[in-house]
Amino acid sequence: MPLQPDLRPINSKEYVLYEDFIHEWKEPSGQWCRQITYSRYVTDIASVPSICAILGYKPDGLHRKAALGHDRRYQKMGFMTGDDILGPYEEFDAELKRWIPKDRKFTREQCDLMFEQDMLEMGEDPHKALNMFRAVRVCGAMAWK
Repeated sequence: MPLQPDLRPINSKEYVLYEDFIHEWKEPSGQWCRQITYSRYVTDIASVPSICAILGYKPDGLHRKAALGHDRRYQKMGFMTGDDILGPYEEFDAELKRWIPKDRKFTREQCDLMFEQDMLEMGEDPHKALNMFRAVRVCGAMAWK
């Protein structure tokens, strides 16, 4: 499984996912979860205002995996489904020893916290990750639609 999604620019603001991408994580409860995003998904990766770009914040970087997952969750206002045409949300069933498609609602705050955690796990600078987290907390409500 690639560590980062294969996203390629299709215009000056958007990227397309070239290969299906599986994003797995373990929740504090111990539950393993994953979000699959199918190829051909279009994203802006991370929306970065022009003024922030001057400070070195770019749409793409070590935060690419985090941004892809965040975009998917925001696009659905946190409601991930096991039969989403963009790719399912699944949880691992330890008894059955297999992934089970599920429906789950994440709050906006949960989505933003996952974004920050994913950035840190991918090696993003902690200061930059915190600033990007703060930016989505302040400005993300406009995109939560």
